Amino acid sequence: MTDQGRCHTPSSIQSIFTSPEARRRCRQARRFPMRRLKTPAEGPACNGGATVGSDHQPFPTPTLVVDGQSAPGKIHARAATRVLVQRGSGRRPSRHSVTGKRLLLCVVQPEQHESGEGADVSDVGARLTGRVAVVTGGSAGIGRAIAVRLAGDGARVVIADRDVERGEATVRDIRDRAGDARCVPCDVADRAQVVAAVDWIVASCGGIDILVNNAGVPGPSVAAHGLDEDDWERVLAVNLGGVFRFAKYALPHLIASGHGSMVNIASVFGIVGAHLAPAYCASKGGVIGLTRQLAVDYGAVGVRVNAVAPGYIDNDMDERRSRMTPEVAAQHQLAREAAAALQPLGRQATVEEVASVVAFLASDDASFVTGAILPIDGGATSHFNVGAR
Repeated sequence: MTDQGRCHTPSSIQSIFTSPEARRRCRQARRFPMRRLKTPAEGPACNGGATVGSDHQPFPTPTLVVDGQSAPGKIHARAATRVLVQRGSGRRPSRHSVTGKRLLLCVVQPEQHESGEGADVSDVGARLTGRVAVVTGGSAGIGRAIAVRLAGDGARVVIADRDVERGEATVRDIRDRAGDARCVPCDVADRAQVVAAVDWIVASCGGIDILVNNAGVPGPSVAAHGLDEDDWERVLAVNLGGVFRFAKYALPHLIASGHGSMVNIASVFGIVGAHLAPAYCASKGGVIGLTRQLAVDYGAVGVRVNAVAPGYIDNDMDERRSRMTPEVAAQHQLAREAAAALQPLGRQATVEEVASVVAFLASDDASFVTGAILPIDGGATSHFNVGAR
């Protein structure tokens, strides 16, 4: 819960009314969802007139309490089928608690200014101020761009990377821009290192509000029958296992923050297949599935989990081109540019464009977004590529 009246979880709704009159009006609202309910002669009203009191002693006007404070705003009614939320219990709703009954859920909508705009508009340049953001693999490429962007939005950034030298270089760059950053050595494939890194971050920064699982490796370019099993295990251990490990040990702190957000870096090759990349495709497909599963489990405790799926990005992942001869590297780059030119937007993305989407998902601007897999691919996965524009 971040802004009063903006995002409502079941446990934060304080008023549930189950009188016969309320149930009757719920049935009426379900049958005629666009019909305005008539206002009775007495009793407090909801949705401009739906009675919410008992038949003999009306309840007081319901109030939504957010983080111990009343959230001002207009009250509206919504019918909910077979859902029970106990007042003040903080328990997750049970869909089997009230068989065959329909309860009246009263929620608060934010007040509107006279201009019709919302009462609170976040400042993009400082929307992450005071929050601790961990970026795995943040020393170079997309991870570095994400770390720089989150720091620019006010976050206290921690880079967790096995390449400490380059991680420290990114930290210096962020500090030169008046940002707050530090680096902790960590190989996400190693459980002990992940545990030590999370403990150090919490001890140094006081908690974790944002986790960006970016660390990844491409793996060798070879068909499945020629792929060494050690290479398969390494790619899965970093790309999928690393997401799981950091999520596992960071989640208690994301829950404690009250507005935890996790953004996993998947790939369009977790959505569609790619030539000669069985381990990479399998690992990124796993990241997408894990993202959705974590969103289901942890939404009830206020943690949002999303993923981005980059397509053709102008980025030398794992510095593969640096290990090629100049001629081969040039051919590789030309091939990527040619493939990107076939997509609807006709170009590769910059790492900064990926970072801007991650920053949005990490912020309260995406407060009602969880379980989303957002392609950043210039439209590559939205059409059937016939090989010509």
